[in-house]
Amino acid sequence: VEGLMNKVGGKTTVVKSGQMKDAGSPFRGMSEEEKQLFQKIIDEHYEKFLKVVAARKENGPSLEEIRKLTDGRVYTAEQALELGLVDKVGYFQTALDEVLSRAGLKEARVVAYTYYPKRQNNLYATSLAGTEFMSEPVEKIVSGLKSGFYYLWLPAL
Repeated sequence: VEGLMNKVGGKTTVVKSGQMKDAGSPFRGMSEEEKQLFQKIIDEHYEKFLKVVAARKENGPSLEEIRKLTDGRVYTAEQALELGLVDKVGYFQTALDEVLSRAGLKEARVVAYTYYPKRQNNLYATSLAGTEFMSEPVEKIVSGLKSGFYYLWLPAL
C-alpha cells in the first residue's frame, strides 16, 4: 500500500501511544525491529504446534520429521493422515462420537454458548448488516455453503 500511496500522492498520519502501536501497518515498510517481533511470535506458535502434533501419539512421526513436513505447504486431510500428522479424518459428528466413546457415554447434549457483540461499522461488517445471516451460528451458515475455500473473519477480536 505504501508504494500506491506514494504514486497517487496519498499520505497517512499516525497518532499513537507507543513505538510499536502501528507495527505491521500496510502504509509503510516494516522496520527490522517489527520483523523480529512478528517472527518471534510466529516461531513460538510454530514450536507449540510441533510439540502438540509430536506428543499426540507414540507411533507418530518424530519432532524432527514433523518439522520437515511443516514447511508452510497445505495438506489435504487425507495427505495429513497418510503422513501421520493427524489421527483421523472426520467432521464434527466424528469428533463427538470419539469423545462419547472415550468418556464411556452413549449420548450427550452439545451446548454452544454464543455471544454476539455489537457489530463495528467497517467494510466487512456492513456488507451484510441487518440481515439474518449475521446472527446465525457458524454451523448453520456453513451447512448451506458449497464446497470450496473460505475464511472466517471475526471483527470483534
